[in-house]
Amino acid sequence: VAKISIYNSDSAAKVFEVRKLKGATPYLLFTSPVAIAAGLAEVVLDRLVVLDATDETVEVRMTAAVTTTNPVFDSAALDCS
Repeated sequence: VAKISIYNSDSAAKVFEVRKLKGATPYLLFTSPVAIAAGLAEVVLDRLVVLDATDETVEVRMTAAVTTTNPVFDSAALDCS
């Protein structure tokens, strides 16, 4: 993973975390220092994160509850191997 950008489609500002999961064990990579305002985007991770095992994933999550009835989530990935 080379870059993660978040667009906050919720109706309130939110703080986001990016974690690398190795099995069920999380490793925090990034926490947004300030809340990302509603309707704005921010690049939150711009360094290379290598997933080199089948039990590794990247997770992005809000640190507070959703305030929009049906928030939209989009993701994209590129395999650079």
